[in-house]
Amino acid sequence: MSLFDAFRYDGKRVLVVGGATGMGAATAELVQDAGAEVVVMDFAEVKLPGAKAILDEVREAAMRWAEFAAKGGVPEQDARRLFGTFKAV
Repeated sequence: MSLFDAFRYDGKRVLVVGGATGMGAATAELVQDAGAEVVVMDFAEVKLPGAKAILDEVREAAMRWAEFAAKGGVPEQDARRLFGTFKAV
């Protein structure tokens, strides 16, 4: 078994924030190669084949989290309800 095999993400979902370009895109590709289902959150177009995209302004996402908190919601629980469970972010 190689060192890379020890860090497999088979059957796991990974959220890569800012994963449309640059280092984020490289990270998204790496975890996809490691077997992960990749979800990319970015305001730029996501070009990684097979990745799910959440196209969003980070500011708008932060405002939604603040609304969850103000209503007494637990952001982690709300994220699970909306997007499922993530192995890594």
